[in-house]
Amino acid sequence: MSIPGLTQPQPQTTAARRRWRVGGMTLVLVLAGTISVIVLNILAAKPALRWDLTAAGEHRLSPRTAAVLARVSQPHEIIVAGPLSDRAAVDPEAWRRTRDVLARIGDESRAHISATIIDTGTGEGLRRYQDLLTRLAEREGPAATTQVETLSAAAATAEQLAAALEALSPKLQAIREAIPEDSPGAPANRAYFEQRAAEARVSARSLREIAGKAAQLLATPIDPLPLPDTEQAAGLLRPAFGEVHAGLAAIADNLRRFAGLPSAPAGGAADAARGLADEAARLRDQAGIARDALDRLPRLDLPRIASVLRSGSAVLVVGPAGKGLTAVEFGDILPPGSPGPSLVDRGRVAEELLSAAIASLVAPARPIVVLLHAQTRAAVERLPFFDAISQLLAMRGVDILLWPVAESDTPPPTTRLDPQGNRPVVYVVFNTAGFTGGPTGQTGQERLAKLARAIESLARDGKPLLLSVLPSNAPSYGDKDPTTAFLAPLGLEVDAGRPLLREFLTPEGRRVEAFQRLQPEAGDHPILRAIRGLPTRLEWPIPMRPASPAPPGITITPLYSAAAQGGAVLWAESQWLALFQVPISQHAGITNAPTPDSRDDTAGPWVLAAAVEVRRPAAEGGPASGAPQRLVVVGSNSWFTDPVLREPMQVEGRIVAANPGNAELFEAAVYWLAGQDDLIAQSATARAAPIIKAMPEGLQRMLQLLAIFGLPALVLAAGVVYRVWRG
Repeated sequence: MSIPGLTQPQPQTTAARRRWRVGGMTLVLVLAGTISVIVLNILAAKPALRWDLTAAGEHRLSPRTAAVLARVSQPHEIIVAGPLSDRAAVDPEAWRRTRDVLARIGDESRAHISATIIDTGTGEGLRRYQDLLTRLAEREGPAATTQVETLSAAAATAEQLAAALEALSPKLQAIREAIPEDSPGAPANRAYFEQRAAEARVSARSLREIAGKAAQLLATPIDPLPLPDTEQAAGLLRPAFGEVHAGLAAIADNLRRFAGLPSAPAGGAADAARGLADEAARLRDQAGIARDALDRLPRLDLPRIASVLRSGSAVLVVGPAGKGLTAVEFGDILPPGSPGPSLVDRGRVAEELLSAAIASLVAPARPIVVLLHAQTRAAVERLPFFDAISQLLAMRGVDILLWPVAESDTPPPTTRLDPQGNRPVVYVVFNTAGFTGGPTGQTGQERLAKLARAIESLARDGKPLLLSVLPSNAPSYGDKDPTTAFLAPLGLEVDAGRPLLREFLTPEGRRVEAFQRLQPEAGDHPILRAIRGLPTRLEWPIPMRPASPAPPGITITPLYSAAAQGGAVLWAESQWLALFQVPISQHAGITNAPTPDSRDDTAGPWVLAAAVEVRRPAAEGGPASGAPQRLVVVGSNSWFTDPVLREPMQVEGRIVAANPGNAELFEAAVYWLAGQDDLIAQSATARAAPIIKAMPEGLQRMLQLLAIFGLPALVLAAGVVYRVWRG
């Protein structure tokens, strides 16, 4: 019982009890720390959870890389070999960013992709590199043996054909001698057989030399591999057989024609020609069979990348057995060290190159792009128009072929690239026929007509087509643009005679531009997902209007559209030809640029690019497989050329592409047209810099009002709440 006013005595804590209490607390802390360390180690062994809050997504993989890695279901290996510890030979920052990318790829691939690092700047690294070469050679040994046997047989066939051509030469000469000098057409016939006899001797000598070089290549290992250079040997024999086949085919046909002529001299010459025609045809078939066998010969990966391996520095992506391997240039990922800061995000570059290399091993049959144009082949190959897009496609394992329709009515064969016929073929149109030079003797309108016939034929056959539209002067004299007329029945009217122009005022005065820098439409179309948020430049944009509603069985998805905004005037101009003669870079200095009038279209907005999908039965003209026909129409012609794709800009100290949407649009369109929708996603380099859209005027005005009136109102409301709470 307690007595009020008196303080009860507190029990005294002994030294022993204090020691037990401190010891217990220490034990609890030690156990808690130990458990925390164990838990942290368990979590560290699992894929890390990352939150990347950087504007450019610097520490996360791009959607395209993620899509590629989702396809990886078997073990793959990325090998990085080089003088990695040499700061002068390898940029340390690039190597750090590459290691980060390798780690993220390993995590995202669910450990299906491992990384092997070999520092060839050390003795141990050099030994490991030699072991790597041996391992790769053993891996490809059986396929290389088969290749060597096939090519050796082809070299032996070349020797036999050379001997046969040598024997054919005097027989052709004998026919020449048997033609009487006074027979009809004797001078021309005698000259023909004499020339063919000489060519047979020359072809025999050339074929024998090529066979000897091929045999020597097959007997000599290619440094640094214990394998012969089968690719170079095949490259020597294949065209040689093609030339011999063509020559013998012409000789056989002409011999039969000569023997069957009514004016052919009776007796020896005609009979000899008839018998020799059969012999030439037999040799022709022998050459054709040998060439076809080489066309169907699969390519070995290891000899193809021998030059990369020879340097002692390489980045390889090795797939499972039977899936091949590929290489990336070491210097493209890991350049030499530089004293100043790098203006390129090396991590983005490394991710892009490695992702493309992995895709080339795990992706389905890669598309083949056939580029139609109406110029001479030499003119297009000479001009640096398509270097950037060719490099982009090559990095993805996509081959590109040129089809000069002004020189050939039939598309180029794809047998060499696709012996089994499994790869989808996508046709891309580049149209300058009416305005630039072409083959001698053909006018611009004739070339344009040939291009239009080729486009219509492809569309009629249901081929996947990427059509780029150039301004046309045909509507000015009452005709339709022949290259786009076929789109009207599909519900897409293209106004090729009136490109869009944009007028705005600057401190220097009025300016008119013939290009648009656009953002894509919103939507869930696969192409739209790939180009979302990326600025795209279209020069001399051509407006088009989709039918509403679209014809039955046809789906039209706008990809880009344009409308006047920001005080600028936008219209479709009919009198554009004079301005078209002036390069766009010089338009700022033009004082008499066109102005909108009653002949022009000022009622926007206008669609500038669209994806079209046509679903109809094969009996009604659809593709033979019954699959939907796909087309992509872009109202511009130069949008995938080098000047546009390689236009640079500097953002946050880095050099990036000014128009990343152009390359992404081209690549996404190719994959969509090829029916490979799951490979469509934004690449790493497209996201190399943060892209911030312009704020809409309405949202900007609302934020301004909130800044002016919202903060004072919030303070006042807080004061009222405080007064009510305090009573």
